[in-house]
Amino acid sequence: MIDAQAALQKAIIATTRASTPVKAVLGDPPRVYDRSPQEPTAPYATFGPMQSIDAGDQCHEGVEVYVELNVWSEAVGMQEAQAGAAALMAELDAALTVEGFEIIIHACEGAVTNRDPDGLTIRSRLTFRYVLAPTA
Repeated sequence: MIDAQAALQKAIIATTRASTPVKAVLGDPPRVYDRSPQEPTAPYATFGPMQSIDAGDQCHEGVEVYVELNVWSEAVGMQEAQAGAAALMAELDAALTVEGFEIIIHACEGAVTNRDPDGLTIRSRLTFRYVLAPTA
């Protein structure tokens, strides 16, 4: 099941790098990190937790993967983080091309925007749900 996470993360990175709306907010190439640099340039996005759950049955193999992405902004107000979140939602709530898998279900399950405990940074936390079936 962990293979689905790695393949899905690769597809998410490829999709965001090709997205004009994501580039408009997160830079070109988009600043989407698995592990962010020590002092990243805002706005940027980071991967949060990923969770896999067996979604197979007696006849079919499948895996359900939850992906968290966080958009970070240092701009005054919440608009920049929300714009980054909206661009990611538009691109990633889709049947992505995932090597070795077919996307059966895709959905943005939720988005929460709030102020970080430092009082200056804004974070939009997105949760995506994908159900994938192996193609081989």
